[in-house]
Amino acid sequence: MTYALSTNWNNGRLEDGAAIADEALELGFDSLELGFRTTPEQLDGFRRRLDQIPVTSVHAYCPVPPGAPSGHPELYQLASVDPDQRALARLYLKKTFALAAELGARAVVFHAGSRPKPYPWPFRRWTPDTDEFFRAEFEKLAPELEKLNLVLCLENLPRPNAYPNADEVESLMKDFAGAPLKLWFDTGHARVRETNGWSAPATDIAQRLDEFVYGMHLNDVEDMHDDHFAPGDGKVDFAALKPLAEKVALRVFEPREGVTREQLVAGVARIREMWG
Repeated sequence: MTYALSTNWNNGRLEDGAAIADEALELGFDSLELGFRTTPEQLDGFRRRLDQIPVTSVHAYCPVPPGAPSGHPELYQLASVDPDQRALARLYLKKTFALAAELGARAVVFHAGSRPKPYPWPFRRWTPDTDEFFRAEFEKLAPELEKLNLVLCLENLPRPNAYPNADEVESLMKDFAGAPLKLWFDTGHARVRETNGWSAPATDIAQRLDEFVYGMHLNDVEDMHDDHFAPGDGKVDFAALKPLAEKVALRVFEPREGVTREQLVAGVARIREMWG
């Protein structure tokens, strides 16, 4: 198997994209995922290293949008009930698409958003339909994705009101069969949802949705919080996720910035020993 590194791990320490890429090469990674903390100034360095380490995925929004205090995957939500939010999400998604295509990436990883809290009775029937908003927005974006030969991958998120849930994923993939839309499976997020009682066990979800999963984020959690540890430093059952890992196109290590080099190296060794 091949493995990529999310630049979110080291782009806070290293200002030059080439230096970020060089560190990933030193650690034995095959490719990069440009994270949502990527700045415009770092892009030239990544371009200079493409012949040595390719970019296989880009995490929206990338680079950090102008005026944003820092990068965040949910600066704007495409599934928002607010039309201005959706318009901004669409704008910066298209910029992310353009960058991904330029760098030769195959996938754009994306947080679609969250459902709003339902209105109290008797106004419940007017609760905005997050799924309806997302579907309409995706239809606008699909031609651009097809033209650029990219796949938009919806990441499973670690919140009770996150969109889409497992049922919605199945419905979306059925209704948009053949479209450039897939699921991105985050191992830590799935564990958080399981331990908080917001979904079925992570391994059950992985088995249920495996045909729709394009890529994975590999990170570990203790239990109920989105810790983003190196694999093996938490309680994710990576051995049980090997069948999914063998099927997906991309596998990306996504530790948080505070994970040490030694912890990451150990985590990579564990996964290589377990998965190959």
